[in-house]
Amino acid sequence: MRILLVRPQYRGLYKLIKANAKKNLVVPPLGLLYVAAMLEKSGEQVEIIDGEIESFTIRELALEAVKRKPDLIGVGATSVDFHLAKIFAEEIKKCSDITVILGGPHATVLPDKVLQENSCFDFLVRGEGEVTSVELVRVLKNSGKAGLKSVLGISYKMGRDIIHNPDRPLFNFQKDCVWPARHLLKLNKYMFPSPKKGMRQMTVVQATRGCPFGCIYCYKMFGHVVRQRSISDVLAELKYVVRDLGCERVSFVDDTFTLDSSRVIELCEGIVKEKLKFGWICLARADTINTAMVKAMKAAGCDMISMGVESGNDAILKAIGKGENRADFVNAFSILHNEGMTARASFILGLPGEARETIEETIRFSQELRVDRAFFNICTPYPKTLLWDIAENGQALSFVDREFEYFTRWGNSVIELPGISAVDLKAYQRKAMIDFYCRPKIIFKHLTEFLSGNAASYYYRPLLFAIREKLKDVFSRIKSR
Repeated sequence: MRILLVRPQYRGLYKLIKANAKKNLVVPPLGLLYVAAMLEKSGEQVEIIDGEIESFTIRELALEAVKRKPDLIGVGATSVDFHLAKIFAEEIKKCSDITVILGGPHATVLPDKVLQENSCFDFLVRGEGEVTSVELVRVLKNSGKAGLKSVLGISYKMGRDIIHNPDRPLFNFQKDCVWPARHLLKLNKYMFPSPKKGMRQMTVVQATRGCPFGCIYCYKMFGHVVRQRSISDVLAELKYVVRDLGCERVSFVDDTFTLDSSRVIELCEGIVKEKLKFGWICLARADTINTAMVKAMKAAGCDMISMGVESGNDAILKAIGKGENRADFVNAFSILHNEGMTARASFILGLPGEARETIEETIRFSQELRVDRAFFNICTPYPKTLLWDIAENGQALSFVDREFEYFTRWGNSVIELPGISAVDLKAYQRKAMIDFYCRPKIIFKHLTEFLSGNAASYYYRPLLFAIREKLKDVFSRIKSR
């Protein structure tokens, strides 16, 4: 069976900091790559079109998809970009009868709504898609709709009825994981800023799946159970992407890469032993950071660690189920600073229980921490999270907009709090960016990086945004005198 997997262009979603399409960081669509690899392993013919890389409009993407004459088209979507997948599928159905399958978080959390309101999707794949996609294709090829009941993890319409087959158990990531089908992409188009080098070819690697923590704003697509690939398999994949594919940067997309310190150190020692030369970044939690691990990570090429701080107020941190406090963050970022590791922090403004004072406390805290780069998100509830339930019930915060395409966290707010409007939250986000980046030490650090060889304009977007907005304020005050 000829199968085409697609990702629609998404660059227009995020409004606060506009991206230059030709200089944008584009991360490979890892979910599609894993599904493609499993389908190829089962004997199917697979292609991928990345609309973001190709700069296709949605209509252009649909025309290109139909032109390739696939038997089946698969597309994934989060809640934020679901409308793009929907428009794409509608365009496909206007000019063909090709079967269209939707996977990803949105199809997983709202299958009834998706099928009730959108006739353009023939099937939904809920949860992890690797095994479900293989079984669905096999049934469609051999049995047609008669065999659909045997496929776990799918939803579909039968006449007017919506059918939800039982959930599929979590994928055996340790045993059955195949490497992503990177050969289906134009690999040299995927770039990431590298210290002293600028934009360099990159890829993404996933060493574990699952997150054991209980933050109220997060939907756990991969569940709470952490599944770890063997160190030997991860190292073999790293050797392949660095030596055979020529990637100079890797982004580890594990929810918490540093969860198991001894495992991280073992992996880093393996990277050093194999003499693999590449830069890499990862996500971490403050309460997992220790000096020995950070030293090993730096020796293995890690040059930036990103942590979600969310709030500078301990009561808010406790209320959102973060399981960490201010002292944890102070300690963790101090370790990173002392070891010469670039530190990135993300924050959320407008969490349940927030007042203007706590938002301002978070903005101040971002400047007190030894952090090199910071990003400030507006609190945004997503379906099937505790935060969504709180907003639905009007507890502590409430919705002002329910159109998912506006759930971007950047440059827009879909919620308000008592005494704090959506407009206020957007203003706080802008203020946080200006206050953090327009400090002499942050400007100096970025200038030093530029002079050392990192001329990637993408990397400096937050700084340039902050300076531009700061100058607007200065000129506005001068003009008003």
